[in-house]
Amino acid sequence: MASLMTYSVAVINPSLFEGWSTTVEETKSLGLTMVLSDIPVHKEQNPEQGVYFDPHKPASLADALENVQNRFTNNAATKHKLQAQEKTTQPIFKIWR
Repeated sequence: MASLMTYSVAVINPSLFEGWSTTVEETKSLGLTMVLSDIPVHKEQNPEQGVYFDPHKPASLADALENVQNRFTNNAATKHKLQAQEKTTQPIFKIWR
């Protein structure tokens, strides 16, 4: 799993309930951005690279994903990943909104 996560721009955890998220801890250890539902435990784990969304509102998730995409657009290390994904992500954001 760590090798897959290493090549990711971000990790999404859309949970409605968590006891303590090992996904958050694993992602924090890799220094990756996380897109997290705004449930209390995610906020308690408080990852520096966390972007939160309301798990009951698809548009909120679309906004969070777009936020992450915009953060990395000018980052040379991740720019190539985003360019490849852009043709897929933009139509999805429009559907969710």
